[in-house]
Amino acid sequence: MKLQIFLSAALLGVGVVARPTTATFVKVTLEEPQNWIAGPSLFPSNVLAGYSGDFCDYTADTWAQFVLDKCKTFDACTSALAFSALNSGSPRTRGWFGYAFKGGATTQADYIRAEDVEKSVAYSVVKQ
Repeated sequence: MKLQIFLSAALLGVGVVARPTTATFVKVTLEEPQNWIAGPSLFPSNVLAGYSGDFCDYTADTWAQFVLDKCKTFDACTSALAFSALNSGSPRTRGWFGYAFKGGATTQADYIRAEDVEKSVAYSVVKQ
C-alpha cells in the first residue's frame, strides 16, 4: 500500500460524536524498525479521526501522547497510532501523522510496514 493513498484516504470525513473515554491504554509492542502503519483491519473502516503535525513541533514521544490524548476524547476509541512519514505533496517533507481507531484492542498483527515511515507508536485499549 502506498503511503500517499493511505494518507489521502484518511481525509474522508467520519461522523463520530466525541465523548471522553474512561478506557485504559497500553503501548503495543511493535518489532523494530518502527515503520508501521495501520493495516486493513483498522484502515480505513475503523478510523475515527486523523491528525497531522509539523515535524519540528514534536518529538516521537510528544506526538504519540498528543494522538493518544485525542483518541481518549472519543468514547469509541480503542486504539491510536502515531508515526512520522514523508508527505505525499511537494515538497516531500517529513511530518507527523496519527489516527484514532474504533474496533477493539489491537496487536502488531493489525499493523503493516511501510516505506518512508519512522517512529511508529501504537496504543491499544486494555480496559473499557
